[in-house]
Amino acid sequence: MVRYLSRDEVASPTLKHLAANCRCLRIARGLSQAELSELSGIAASHISNIENVRANPTIDSLEDLASALQVSVIALLQER
Repeated sequence: MVRYLSRDEVASPTLKHLAANCRCLRIARGLSQAELSELSGIAASHISNIENVRANPTIDSLEDLASALQVSVIALLQER
């Protein structure tokens, strides 16, 4: 189950790192959100919510994103 952050909820630093890393890696690979969606099996709207720090993805989603972006889950979560 996906958990979305409420408007007044402050995202954790790790969630902010995930958002930035996901966007940077996607753009570096020349992928649109729709293309990443096809590669990962995650809805493009959910990818948008992750990149805009509005969603707290599951471990399964993190693994799918990492695989599609050809990085480790740790690389998605680390500060850059």
